[in-house]
This record gives sequence, structure tokens and C-alpha cells, in this order.
Amino acid sequence: MQEKSFTLLELIIVVVLIGILAAIAIPNYSGIKDQVLDKEAQANLRLIIAAERIYNMEMGHYYANSNNTTQPQAIQDLNSNLLLYLPYGSTRNWDYLSTGNCSQANSTSGTNRTYRMRTSETDPQRNSTCP
Repeated sequence: MQEKSFTLLELIIVVVLIGILAAIAIPNYSGIKDQVLDKEAQANLRLIIAAERIYNMEMGHYYANSNNTTQPQAIQDLNSNLLLYLPYGSTRNWDYLSTGNCSQANSTSGTNRTYRMRTSETDPQRNSTCP
């Protein structure tokens, strides 16, 4: 009886093809992960600004937690005063801070990415400045 099996050459070809596909996919993964994290920061900044506008309508002034610069306490202050639920634990990707008419998100992953958004803007800007 003859047994059917793969030859060594066929196995080597499969391993090489898997290696090539992995070499293509891994760099793309990190770029896509950064894009997703950036979208998270932008969405949360829009949420903070919307909550700031509501706070301004109700209280007559914008909420500012700029005196509290320790994280995650600043995020907890934003959550409780603006009625938000931003992630503030050890697994958070961004540190958030609001200075009244400007909010910012700083990356916690060490990539030195910062987004800022003024209450008068509709889209967050990367590495912009707020007055």
C-alpha cells in the first residue's frame, strides 16, 4: 500500500509563503493600530467638546480641570463633572485634559502624539496649539 504525504519541498514552500505573508501583514498592523487609536482620541475629544458646550449652556461657563494635572484623576474629574465615561484605568490609551475652551488628548503609549480641539472647532487637530 502506498501512503500519501507531503514532500519536504512542499513543506518548505508553504513555510516560506507564510513567512512572506507575515512580513507583509505585521508592519501594516501597527499602522492600522495607530490609526484606530487616533480615531479613538478624535472621537473622545468631540465628545468632551460636546459635553463642554452643554455644560456652558447650563452653567454659563466652560468647565476646566486644568488645575488637576495628575492622570487618571483629571479624567475622573471630566467624567464626573461633564457626565462622560472616558477610560481612566491603567489600560487607557490617552490622557485627557480640558482647559475650558480647549481640550487635548495625549497618547500614553510613548509615541508622543497629541490632539487638541477648541470649542469653536469641529475636528481635532494633531499637534496643534490652544490658547
